Amino acid sequence: MEEAKLVPIDIDAARDAERTVSYLQRQAEMLIGSIKKETLEYDVKDSLAMEAADADSGLGLLLTSPFGEGKLTFEPRISDQGAYGYYEIKKKRLDAKGDVYWPVVASFTMGRDNIIFNSEGNAVVNMARPYRGQFFVFVLGLAATLGL
Repeated sequence: MEEAKLVPIDIDAARDAERTVSYLQRQAEMLIGSIKKETLEYDVKDSLAMEAADADSGLGLLLTSPFGEGKLTFEPRISDQGAYGYYEIKKKRLDAKGDVYWPVVASFTMGRDNIIFNSEGNAVVNMARPYRGQFFVFVLGLAATLGL
């Protein structure tokens, strides 16, 4: 059994955990709503034919594109840099027996500042002030990850 390790965390975010997690959940709801709205726009439908629907449970989305089916999941996390939302994109796959499994194909984070970072730590979009077309490109990227 692997031993759990204590890691440094942002003490202020930990002290106010209930309010922090509530904020991150509202932020996730906003992001999920924005993705759903964007997939209804003609550019995304025509470009990649991606659709987004509410997840069966919890905060997240079910994604459908010509590249396959996927889901976007949300989880609140904390580190020494503060609290943030951790998002995973999982793709539906079938094993040799025909059973469904959902491996992670991509992930991203969004901190309290509303900036989305990819898994390499590069800023992708500022949800507070996205410039024209920036969020569209982000959503196209989500759809493209289902091709991985």
